[in-house]
Amino acid sequence: GLVGLCAMVGEALRLAGDREAALACVRDGEAAAAELGDAYARSTLMRLAADLALDADPDDDHAEALLQEAAALASRQAAVLIEAGVWVRLAPLMAARGRGEAARESVARLMARAEPADDAPVLRDLRAWLADA
Repeated sequence: GLVGLCAMVGEALRLAGDREAALACVRDGEAAAAELGDAYARSTLMRLAADLALDADPDDDHAEALLQEAAALASRQAAVLIEAGVWVRLAPLMAARGRGEAARESVARLMARAEPADDAPVLRDLRAWLADA
């Protein structure tokens, strides 16, 4: 839907280095989610907002809180792949901040909910992170 499109365009703009346009996509996506009652893609927008904040300041504590909130929202929605996308960014961040064990436990719980045969790239990334953590 529209909210997911805002997230995808915002991510492309972030990767292209246009932070302001990416932030505008996050704001537009949040407005569309509120107007349409579409909470499903909201966690993706929250992850993108956190990524943008961390790109600007790797020590941004609010960004970590936003990632935690995004992971919790995706978990409540049983959106395993979206939640995994959040944990790809959140787990190493937590580990770097001295909370690696908590990150490993959270990722392990998520992986237990994932389909064993699911070989989505984001799940491969998390499996690799767990193996190295």
